Amino acid sequence: MSSSTVRLMPCTISSHCQNYQSSIEFHSLPTITERLPHQMFSMDQLNIPDDVKGNLADPQLNVPAAVDILFGAELFYDIFLGARKQLSKHISVHNTKLGWILVGKLFEKSLVKSKITMLSTPVSNNSALSLFTSTTNVQFIEEAQAEKHFSSTVKRDESGRFVVRLPVNDKITFLGDSRPMAERRFYNLERRLGKDEKLAEQYNMFISEYLALNHMELANPTWTGPKYYLPHHPVFKTNSTTTKLRVVFDGSANTKSGIALNDVLLKGPKVQSDIFHILLRFRIHQVVITADVEKMYRQVLVAPEDRDLQRILYRKSPTDQLQEYRLCTVTYGTKSASYLATRCLSEIGKCTDNPKLNRVITQDFYVDDLLSGGASEDECYQIYSSLLKHFSPAGFPLRKWCSNSVNLINQIPSACNDPTFVLKLSENDTVTALGLTWQPITDQFRFTFKHWSPPLNMTKRTLLSDINSVYDPIGLISPVLILGKIFIQQLWGMKMSWDDIIPSELQARWIKFYNSLQSLHELAIPRKVINTADSKVTIHGFCDASQEAFGACIYLRSASPNGQVQVHLLASKSRVAPMKATTIPRLELCGAVLLAELLLEVKNELGCLGMQFSISEILLWTDSSIVLAWLKNEVPLLSYVANRVARILDITVNAQWRHVISKENPADQITRGIHPAALPSLSIWWNGPSWLLLKSDSWPGIPELPSEIPEVRPVKLVLATAHSSDSWLLNKYSSYMQLIRITALVQRFVHNCTIQRKLIDQRTTGALTVQDLKASREFWIRKIQAEAYPSELKALNSNSPIHRSSCLLKLNPFVDGTGILRVGGRLAYAPIHDNTKFPVVLPSSSTFTRLFFKYEHLRLLHVGPQALLSHIQVNYWPIRGRSLASRTVHQCIQCFRTNPKLITPFMAPLPRQRTTIERPFSQCGVDFCGPIMIRSGIRRVKTEKAYISVFVCLVTRAIHLELVSSLTADAFLATLTRFMSRRGQCSNLFSDNGTNFVGANRKLMSQFEEISKTHTTLSYLSEKSMQWHFIPPSAPHFGGLWEAAVKSSKQLLTKISLNATFTFEEATTLLCGIEGVLNSRPMTPLSNDPSDYQALTPAHFLIGGVITLPPEADSSTTPMSRLKRFALVQSCIQQFWKRWSREYLPQLQRRGRWIKVTRNIRVGDLCLLRQENLPPTRWALVRVQDVHPGPDGTVRVVTLRNSSGNIFKRPVVKLSLLPSEEDEREEQP
Repeated sequence: MSSSTVRLMPCTISSHCQNYQSSIEFHSLPTITERLPHQMFSMDQLNIPDDVKGNLADPQLNVPAAVDILFGAELFYDIFLGARKQLSKHISVHNTKLGWILVGKLFEKSLVKSKITMLSTPVSNNSALSLFTSTTNVQFIEEAQAEKHFSSTVKRDESGRFVVRLPVNDKITFLGDSRPMAERRFYNLERRLGKDEKLAEQYNMFISEYLALNHMELANPTWTGPKYYLPHHPVFKTNSTTTKLRVVFDGSANTKSGIALNDVLLKGPKVQSDIFHILLRFRIHQVVITADVEKMYRQVLVAPEDRDLQRILYRKSPTDQLQEYRLCTVTYGTKSASYLATRCLSEIGKCTDNPKLNRVITQDFYVDDLLSGGASEDECYQIYSSLLKHFSPAGFPLRKWCSNSVNLINQIPSACNDPTFVLKLSENDTVTALGLTWQPITDQFRFTFKHWSPPLNMTKRTLLSDINSVYDPIGLISPVLILGKIFIQQLWGMKMSWDDIIPSELQARWIKFYNSLQSLHELAIPRKVINTADSKVTIHGFCDASQEAFGACIYLRSASPNGQVQVHLLASKSRVAPMKATTIPRLELCGAVLLAELLLEVKNELGCLGMQFSISEILLWTDSSIVLAWLKNEVPLLSYVANRVARILDITVNAQWRHVISKENPADQITRGIHPAALPSLSIWWNGPSWLLLKSDSWPGIPELPSEIPEVRPVKLVLATAHSSDSWLLNKYSSYMQLIRITALVQRFVHNCTIQRKLIDQRTTGALTVQDLKASREFWIRKIQAEAYPSELKALNSNSPIHRSSCLLKLNPFVDGTGILRVGGRLAYAPIHDNTKFPVVLPSSSTFTRLFFKYEHLRLLHVGPQALLSHIQVNYWPIRGRSLASRTVHQCIQCFRTNPKLITPFMAPLPRQRTTIERPFSQCGVDFCGPIMIRSGIRRVKTEKAYISVFVCLVTRAIHLELVSSLTADAFLATLTRFMSRRGQCSNLFSDNGTNFVGANRKLMSQFEEISKTHTTLSYLSEKSMQWHFIPPSAPHFGGLWEAAVKSSKQLLTKISLNATFTFEEATTLLCGIEGVLNSRPMTPLSNDPSDYQALTPAHFLIGGVITLPPEADSSTTPMSRLKRFALVQSCIQQFWKRWSREYLPQLQRRGRWIKVTRNIRVGDLCLLRQENLPPTRWALVRVQDVHPGPDGTVRVVTLRNSSGNIFKRPVVKLSLLPSEEDEREEQP
């Protein structure tokens, strides 16, 4: 409230209690403030002493009155005498020269509605925070109070009617006199009725009916309790089929105290479903049924003790005496009427044992109107009969029964005394279904518009009233109404007030729009949206947005068992875009939020029905790829987008979001608006896009989403760490004794700093003493114990038992005089030192414990784990001591080097060359052995060196031996040529690198390596299309197959030749014999069963049988065609390969060793390289330069760098990985 000073007025004020006067100038204002107090109260409740009551500055301070004068501070403290009396917790009186004044808070809660347009009050941070954290809400409290009041007071009389008490609050005592107000309002009504004789007649009939039905009775004029007189006036309902005129009562009219009846009544919670939800369910049913409760409010009786709160004044004629009546039933116009009536209705549903009837009563009634249905006529008839059975005894007569099924209506008998009991309608007749016009026979919704004449003064207020008069609760004509909403929003942008007349050109636009709504008279919308009750239903939701509006719509696609598919619009919602400009993606996101919330309501209502059809899928469509990217990406988004995305995902957890192009998006009609004449034929709006009638594989898929999306929150990492101020010492020093000494020096420094200058001689200097080191050690022990066992120390210090889950429970711990946790144990009476009886507890996870174990291990000259633990347990009890001792010894590099463990990687899978069916010797390995001595002749003997070239087939393990006269490149190529000329072309040739042999083999293999790498050899290999592969150096196990062949060949050669010397031809012959024997060895285990097949040998793949067997009988005389002979040979070969796959190949499955998976060696690891001729303590240290993992990801070959800087390859089986703290942490559970 604001006022302007008119003038200054000199005045003299004087006290009526004391001899006091003062002259002062006052500013003259039209109004100072509202009448105070807001309502009258009783002076008796203040307990004012008699000596004060007679000298009050304002004897009528309890009566609302205008404020006449405001005193400033210069006068107030002049009249203040200082005397004060406390009347109650919140009220006190103070003595002044003008009399006693009352100060304080009278009422805990305001008893009237404040007439304040805006109240701005600064609040503290704590108070502001409580606005977000407090869950108490006055409305919820009042609703709970009303429910509790109803449950405790409701009853039923002898006839079965409900009798309720009015739910009043504690303001009832402040209800003032209302009769003068009611008289004034009645006289105004009487003058109006005197001017309209027909109206007066209808009004008198209505009141007479009230008396005839005993809904009203004469009031007791001597009643002294609380009472309230309700003003009343007529209201016309032109669309009502029964009562056109209805008298309504005004429970909000204020009394003299400023409090109305509705101020002292509790409103109560909402107990029925919303219109939107009831209409959604109404569209699902196959057969529907409607009715209403006759005079529903007036069927509920009010208890006699509360009826005087519902008094009215009335007389038929101005010449009659004004009579006082009181209403005996729940009265519309009072605050609690709706709750009391609907709560009685729901009470009937709670009392029934029929779940379906309970659902109908509690969910399908809106006040007194019933909209329900079922899957069949029988189900609806059961609803009708059950409702009559339960409602009639409670005094709730149902009438106006109507249905889309003529058969059902014919089954319902008519009532003789009520022609409106059953509505039997013709095809064009309509009824009202919660405000919507419904044509039962055709089962369609219609829109009717009354004749509209433009008002003379068209303002924002009249336009808003016009658009709100078009009733569309479920959004069936949203594309039309959005045009009017957008138009009204444009008026807001012009900053016009409510009653400013809008410009003429805008008036013309509005008149044209509103008149165009008349074209919707022809619009007929099917009520039923489900094909059959047993249909398979898919929910499809669409959303869209533009700069002017955004909206969402939901369609139900129902496919009946016979294959018939129907798609119908179920509901839609629309919103105009905010006045503040925003981006299209944000508006599209708002549309998605609106769709998600609409889907939630639809799902809830379909779930309430428990219908026979099943919802097979939920698909939500948008034409915004950015919104889809927001929904499907997990990148952090800005708050506006992130909050809405979270809301969408929370609701649509079981739905799929997909993309639809704009021209096939029915929600696009909402954002652009449609002329009313075009809406009836707009099939995309009523039935969705045409592809919904097709199978799902014809629907649009998910497009490629944009890689860069807007509104992404930049990631700002903030790392907060909390650590003890002493912990850095533990991490800084790796030596236990160094840590103890440094801590002792720090403690000495702190001690010396705290000594005053005059006591400087008490400072400690010189070398550290035993006591200094002991104090340092005890400091760290107390600290690590406090960090590891805070709850145990707290319990022990408070003489409480420690928790039974504590690891110290069995040790019976206690805290000694120095604050150190020790083991109680069972050795209290043992003749040993106290430190051994009660050892100090050391937590296993502490760095201090690890340093201490390491120190003791070094001090005891690298003893083993058992000895280390036994020495430590003399004075300490480490938790998990055995594990700590073993870990300490294992991490010791000196101990490890005396007994290093070589790396054993998981055995690799066999290469493809060994497991793929190939021609013999197509995949081959080669190695050399020797030398052997041969002589040049028989008579003149001259011995020379020769070498054996061993070729092994990797598939069949067949062996080919060749005698080589020298290790020149030409000699080897000649050998290779002879081999391939007899055994066929070789695709891949594998061999050693040659650096892993010692002694004579070293020279042999180094020469062999030079042969294989010469230009001549490589050229030869390229001409033959053959690849040469080398296994890693010093890795003979990579070539185990030919190493075994070399070994077998040398063994047979040694046994046969002994010390004999052969010629070249003799040696060649001998090698051929050895080759035959080796190729006749079984490849698979032999069987003891004589009927089994002959054992499979490499020779079977070379010649078709065992080389060492005698020749078979001559079968050349047996007649057989060449083709049959060829087929027989091919069959034998195929049989050999089948046996190879069935008998030999499975034997290669099993791993003989290296079966444990270990961690891969990594770049930078420090290792010991095994050297065959040196003890482990002298093995060289090497660093891993690079790793070469195999196809299975396991590293078996690495590149190393030694201390000299040389880089070379070695297999990991030659390495021993030095222990590290990182590996220890990985191994710990």
